[in-house]
Amino acid sequence: MASLSRMKNGTRRVQFVIDTVRRTIYLGRVSQKVAETIKIRVEYIVAAKASGTPLDAQTASWLGELDIAFTAKLVSAGLIDPPEQKKVPTLQEHIDRYIAVRGEAVKERTRSHWRQAQQSLVAYFGADRLLDSITSGDAKDYEVWLGTAAARKNSYAEKDKNTQGLAKNTIRKRCAEAKQFFAYAVDHELITRNPFRDIRGSVKGNPERQFFIDRPTTKKVIDGCGSCDWRTLIALNRFGGLRNPSETLQLRWVNIDWETSIMNVWDEKRNRYRQVPIFSELRPHLEESWEQAEPGQEYVITRWRYDDDPNLRTQFIKIIKRAGVTPWPNIFKNLRASRSTEVNREFGAFLESEWIGHTQAVAREHYLMVTPEDVARATACETKATQNATQHTAATGRRGPHSWPTDAIKMSVLPGKATLCDPQQNRLVGREGLEPPTQRL
Repeated sequence: MASLSRMKNGTRRVQFVIDTVRRTIYLGRVSQKVAETIKIRVEYIVAAKASGTPLDAQTASWLGELDIAFTAKLVSAGLIDPPEQKKVPTLQEHIDRYIAVRGEAVKERTRSHWRQAQQSLVAYFGADRLLDSITSGDAKDYEVWLGTAAARKNSYAEKDKNTQGLAKNTIRKRCAEAKQFFAYAVDHELITRNPFRDIRGSVKGNPERQFFIDRPTTKKVIDGCGSCDWRTLIALNRFGGLRNPSETLQLRWVNIDWETSIMNVWDEKRNRYRQVPIFSELRPHLEESWEQAEPGQEYVITRWRYDDDPNLRTQFIKIIKRAGVTPWPNIFKNLRASRSTEVNREFGAFLESEWIGHTQAVAREHYLMVTPEDVARATACETKATQNATQHTAATGRRGPHSWPTDAIKMSVLPGKATLCDPQQNRLVGREGLEPPTQRL
């Protein structure tokens, strides 16, 4: 069906007939083995076209592995049809498809993060930018841009400062999500390389934004709340260590066991319930909320249950300011981090991990802090140790201190025959008889 021949210049060619027309494919200077392999595959293709049957799996796979140049030769010879050119989507189209396909399998909060990442990418590259036109250099420039004022359009941005770019962890998170979008495009062979693959997206702890909220400050803020829902929300966050709002607003009354003082909290991170003690500082607020609950009320906090965007952060900042307190960074996370720090100190790392709901590594990186109380206890111990050392000087085995001659002190080696003293307790005692014990002569 096909013939293989070698030309005078050393190149090889395959000839075959399709529709009574002889066709030729020039292979170039290839080995006899490679040429024979191509000849066999050409015969399979010719036979399939003549019989109107599909190609066998091996030949179809072989065609899929050919480079563009040789594929063009097969197309020119009439063996195969031109391969379909995959349309490269725009940035907007691709991310929309990604969220539509993957969005059903994730939580709404994750979808919200994806949409925020999409907004940043579109704002920088443009909605109509073709996906395959974005290079690794463009990705690095985008990472730098996220740290500028142009990337931050949130209403709570600190506009009175000169550096209004996104926080470092937010930049890492946005780059990690961009890497996900482009990895999806690589998997579907829309592009050949992920431009974000060399950019790190792991979130790190930021000590500059850690802030310990002590109990007097917490009490002052809670006392300034005008509603029971707000008092309970803050108490669950600060004294229960619950995530806000994902865990505080999901807590049900059936999850609270008053007799055992245990709350069964749905942990979205671990996709299971975890048991959290009703700490003594938290119990009065839960009891107040229980007393004010309507008959048949399912959730502990109902105020924001059906609000798609409760905007708790802005409202909480107003409450903090009304209480005469300066708002701290990461207002909800630091409430939880303060409780995490206290539990770790009082009950140990294992119970802190089980009750607060994160790994010990995450706690060390993002939550645990050195508190003023820790410093106070440390300095108190040091002061007490100094006082004890001053008041209780160690007693010697001798009857009194011995002074060294001035010339002996200056000598590097003490005289070998020097006798310091003759302690009485080293003298032997005579045998005991009728007379009182005396020293042996």
